[in-house]
Amino acid sequence: MPYISKTPAAPYYTVVFTSINAAVDHAEMFRHLVDRASTYEGYLGMEAARNSDGTGVAAVYWVECAYGRPDS
Repeated sequence: MPYISKTPAAPYYTVVFTSINAAVDHAEMFRHLVDRASTYEGYLGMEAARNSDGTGVAAVYWVECAYGRPDS
């Protein structure tokens, strides 16, 4: 998984998740999120970052806004 997603020319949409430090394997959780998100239509890619204090952020890119919704 590359650090920077290859997205098409705008417009596209992003769903952003933030997290606090937890006693979990963050790499495994990231893989799980990628595996899950990539099964939805319209998925373009994902980027994530984590600070030294354990807080983090993940951005998931979608072709259309509706594709990033859990009920789509």
